[in-house]
Amino acid sequence: GTPHTRRTTYYDMIELIRDFLGADPSGKTDRVAKRAIAAALREVANAHRWTYLQTHTRLTTNASYNTGTATFTLGSLTVTGSGTTWTAAMVGRKIALGQGGIYYRIATRVSNTEITIAEVYAEATATASAYVIYQDEYDLAATTHSIEQANLIDAYGSPELVLCEQRQVARYGFAGTFTGRPFAACVTTSTTVGTPRIQIVPAPDAIYRLSFRY
Repeated sequence: GTPHTRRTTYYDMIELIRDFLGADPSGKTDRVAKRAIAAALREVANAHRWTYLQTHTRLTTNASYNTGTATFTLGSLTVTGSGTTWTAAMVGRKIALGQGGIYYRIATRVSNTEITIAEVYAEATATASAYVIYQDEYDLAATTHSIEQANLIDAYGSPELVLCEQRQVARYGFAGTFTGRPFAACVTTSTTVGTPRIQIVPAPDAIYRLSFRY
C-alpha cells in the first residue's frame, strides 16, 4: 500500500526550533521562532499566484451624507441634528465637521436627529454646524488572504484601482481628506476581529461598484 506521510504542522516547526536552540524559560525563543515562520510563510504566499484559490467579490459603496446641520458638544458622546435623516445603516461610518477634518466613528443611531459616537468629542463645541458622514472602509470576506486586483465598474469601463499599503495612504494624507471617484485601495485595520477590511481612496462621493479578485 501507499506509505503514510506525516505532515509537519506549525507546532511541529516550533518544537523543532525549540529543540535546536534549547529551552528558554523566558519564552523569547518561541516568539522569535513564530516571527521567523510567519515571515517565511508570507514569502511563500507572495511567491506564487495560487490561482486555484482565487475568487471574485463585488461591493457597492455608499455616498457621503451632509443634509441639515449637526451639533457636537465638547466631552459628549451625543451628536444632535437638525433637518437630518440619520439611519441605522450609518452605524460604523465616520462623521466630521468637514471632509478631511478629525473624524469620529458612529456607534449607535438613536433617531433621525440623534446619534452617538464611539469616543467623546474632543474638539470645541460646534453648534448647528455643517458636517459630513462618509464611508471609506468596507468589510471583505473572512477568507480574504490578499487582494490580487481591484477594479471600478462604471460606464467608462473597468479601470484598475491602484493597490497600496495603508501606511502609504496615511503618509500622503489621502485617507478621508476628499471625496470623489475611487482610484486606489488598501487593506486597513479591521474593526471586527477576523473580518478583513478595505479602505477606498478617495472617500466615495456617490454609489460605485467595485470588483475584487482575492
